This record gives sequence, C-alpha cells and structure tokens, in this order.
Amino acid sequence: NNLLKESEYLIIDYIDVSDKFGIGYQMNSGDVAMFFNDRTTMLKLNTKANRIIYHFLNPLTQKEVVQFLPFPLKKISNDVDKKIKLLNTIQKELQSRKNEEIPPLYLDSNFEGVIMKKWKKTQQMYIFLLSNKNIQCLFYDKSQVIFFCGNNRKMKYINEDGKEDEFICDNFTNLRCEDENVKKKIEA
Repeated sequence: NNLLKESEYLIIDYIDVSDKFGIGYQMNSGDVAMFFNDRTTMLKLNTKANRIIYHFLNPLTQKEVVQFLPFPLKKISNDVDKKIKLLNTIQKELQSRKNEEIPPLYLDSNFEGVIMKKWKKTQQMYIFLLSNKNIQCLFYDKSQVIFFCGNNRKMKYINEDGKEDEFICDNFTNLRCEDENVKKKIEA
C-alpha cells in the first residue's frame, strides 16, 4: 500500500510560468497540478485512472467548487480544454526532470487532492501554502523549510544536500531551534 497521510503531501518540483499562465508543480505523491493566474487549480492525481480534479470559485457564491472531470475526457469548454493541455505539458516537463517514476497511489474515489492555495515569490525563495495547511518555503539554493500546521506543529529543515532536521514549534515565532543556519533561513 502506497498511501501518504494528507499532512505529508509536499511539493517536490515546480515550474513558474506565471508571466503567462500560473505555476505548475509536482507533489511527492506524483500528483501534478497547475495553479492558474485566474486562481483556479487543475490537479491530475497519480492513480491508475489519471483522474483530473478541477478546483475553482463559483462566480455567484464565491465558494470553492471541486469538479471531478469525466474520464476519458470529453470536450468540456475551450477554457477547460486549454488548461488540460497545459497541465499535460507541465506534467511531461516535470516528469522529464525526475530520474525515477513515482508509483501510482490507490486513493478513496472522493479524495480531492492536496493543492496549492496561495504562493509568493521573494528574493530568496518561493513560499507555498497548501490545502493541507502546510507552508513550504523552497529556497533558490535548493534548501527548504516546511511548517507542518497540523496538531503536532513541527518544522522541518532540509539543507542543500538533502539532510533533514525536525524542530518543534509552539508557534512560528517560538521555534525551539539552536541551529543558526536554520534560524537565518526562517528569518529571511
């Protein structure tokens, strides 16, 4: 069984094409998604069925709508069809960067996936807020800081070489960490 807990879903790679379309990304589950500039998200789950889930705001109610797209895909609308094509292009590019394939997961048929809710680019990093409430800071030097915002509030620091350290956070201003390199990254 190859299941991740929802709190364990993280971004492992991304492509910033926000000047035209948005930001594409791949999760550690193998799921690939695109957060479009119009604030919609299209997610392709890494399952045997390659199911696509479309997250968007209802223009009348401003509430999030989650739509499971039928498979095999049929023509839905020009806008959705263009987004599916772009998602497939992003998926090919992200997968071409990986040395190994992530095996498909077996998910509950109602699983809506973990998606990016917001993102920000700074001079040092990209910051991603995920729907599982994790905050992930990916630095340009390939290090990262992950805040797990569930019940067990912890922070993980992964350095440029992939070495991991975990720390407990009472809150994000009260981090129990003595490592000066980690503190500098967080304060950035």
